[in-house]
Amino acid sequence: MGIKRYVANANNTIRNAYQSNLTTRGTGSNTGKADVVETFSIYGRQASSSVELSRILMKFPIESITTDRNNGVLPDSGSVSFFLRLYNAPHSRTVPQDYTLMVEPISEEWEEGVGLDLATYKDITNGNTGSNWIMRTSTNVAEITKYTFTSDTKADYGAGDGANYIILYNTADRYNLWFNDGSGDSAPSVSGSEIEMDLSTASATPGKASVASLFRDVLNGQSGFSTSIDPTDDAIIYVTASTAGGATDSSIVGTLDGIDLVVQQTGNNATPWDMVGGDYITEANAAYPYRWYSQEFATGLEDLEVDITGLVELWSAGTIDNYGVGIHLTGTFEGYYNSTNDGTYSGYIENTTGSTISYYTKRFFARESQYFFMRPTIEARWDSTLKDDRGNVKYSSSLAPLNDNINTLFLYNYINGVLRDIPGIDGTDAAARSIYVSFYSGSADNTEPSGSALELPTTLPYVWVGSDNPYVVTGAWVETGVYSASFAITGTRAPLTKVFDVWHDGSGKNNPWASVEYATSSFSPTNFSASQTIRKPVYYLSITNLQDKYRSDETARFNLFVRNKYWKPTIYTVANSSVESTTIQSASYRVFRLMDAYEAIPYGTGSDIPTGLSYDISGNYFDFDMNLLQPGYAYAFKFSFYDPSLKSWTEQSQVFKFRVEDYEY
Repeated sequence: MGIKRYVANANNTIRNAYQSNLTTRGTGSNTGKADVVETFSIYGRQASSSVELSRILMKFPIESITTDRNNGVLPDSGSVSFFLRLYNAPHSRTVPQDYTLMVEPISEEWEEGVGLDLATYKDITNGNTGSNWIMRTSTNVAEITKYTFTSDTKADYGAGDGANYIILYNTADRYNLWFNDGSGDSAPSVSGSEIEMDLSTASATPGKASVASLFRDVLNGQSGFSTSIDPTDDAIIYVTASTAGGATDSSIVGTLDGIDLVVQQTGNNATPWDMVGGDYITEANAAYPYRWYSQEFATGLEDLEVDITGLVELWSAGTIDNYGVGIHLTGTFEGYYNSTNDGTYSGYIENTTGSTISYYTKRFFARESQYFFMRPTIEARWDSTLKDDRGNVKYSSSLAPLNDNINTLFLYNYINGVLRDIPGIDGTDAAARSIYVSFYSGSADNTEPSGSALELPTTLPYVWVGSDNPYVVTGAWVETGVYSASFAITGTRAPLTKVFDVWHDGSGKNNPWASVEYATSSFSPTNFSASQTIRKPVYYLSITNLQDKYRSDETARFNLFVRNKYWKPTIYTVANSSVESTTIQSASYRVFRLMDAYEAIPYGTGSDIPTGLSYDISGNYFDFDMNLLQPGYAYAFKFSFYDPSLKSWTEQSQVFKFRVEDYEY
């Protein structure tokens, strides 16, 4: 089972596009529950240089990936690839061609929302749950204002006849803060509560830090505000309103030469993005060495499939927070906008290298889609095959390239029917990964090992055997309870018909018998041989343990029996109760739905070969997670074998049918 899919757990489309009246923009709209998501750029529709954009937000359950890895379902980092997969949603509108979409990690939390309206953009969040072009969550935020005191002279702070003061808001409550420098200053005659800062008894030059300290002490005495000092400069004070919610920004009225005021965070009835259109990690840094991922679209009808392994691993490790990804046109294809020429609309995104051509509209199926196989996923792929040569060990031969002379054996440590790690060899670190194997000839009756360990080749590429101890192979932990060892073995004029492999802890050094033994098994090596004819294999296939039905929550193991279709039994094979199977070195499966031949799981024949078949002395087998398939339908397996002489995969004709059911009770 080299495939696992994780369906998105949140998605939304945010846009600043105009509604149908071409007057009101849909910046407040939300489509978190729509069955499709879309991205586009429209240039010059409402006015000659107007820009309308749409972007996709998508989040995935990375915690499930971490859990599966901790439980041994997924392999370690470096042994698995993660692909972001979105599926094209056909529609009746125009489709852009020859463009590039980018995928970049979102840097802030956001809410999915419950909107549906992709046509008129009238499902407005308006303080309700959900993100939009301007806001990322419905959480109220309090105003935070930064005050920098720049003058040591108290006269620079005086209110005069009430003309110079600061307006602060705690949501709707207004406060007028004024300084009395002792020169006849008076409070402003305006609405709101007055807060006096009394500098009348201070010296003419009390110092800016002293003025800042007075400012802080007075405001801390007010129930509507709290303050903090900048850790690097005690003349800088941050003031936070005590109540989160919409508020008018603080400001200075008149002239206060000794204070600079900057609103760090506007009080709001929702939490805004730092930048309209979403906040993204757009630059590489120590925690995130990648910038973005991209895919080109020629016809515009393609699915999106991007390898985001690096990003998923950072999420899973907790190096960066998982807020999902944004998917949208690259800057080259989003609409051109230069704020120096037109600064009238703050919902635009500065893009002086953008396009003056429209790209409208690319749609993908969303997580709410009724189509099971079209929902957006992160697909984990890895090579889960175990290729155990115990039934086909070969003596080294000059007929074969060096790498083909390498054999691999596996040890499966079943304890009470469950694979368990040998204590101390559990793969937790490099020291806990090694296991050792030595090989012996048989006793007189060939039922047990005897004599000295066999000497093994140590030249390249046989790196598992050291020249200082050519009697011991260094094997390795593969996964829970499974170990492997690779080696080459040379024959003699009278080659052994049976060889015994003894697995041990290596403590015996050159005398493996002195080691702690874990297990002993055997195999019957054979020689490579040349042929005088070209191979034209035709196979008979059978899944010997295939059932009619499977639960959607189970993982099943399938045993594939293969033999030459034109096999001719001898008297011995007729008398023998079991027919010898043929092991296929490179085999792959696919799954399709019988109703419409939809390919639910395609052949995976790349470097990861996620649909590859394992083999051992009994033949080929594979595991399959039924959760990958939609319950309530019938499916079928088909197989493809790699023919090295043709350098091609050949699909076999047999079809193996089964059904997946979702049992509620």
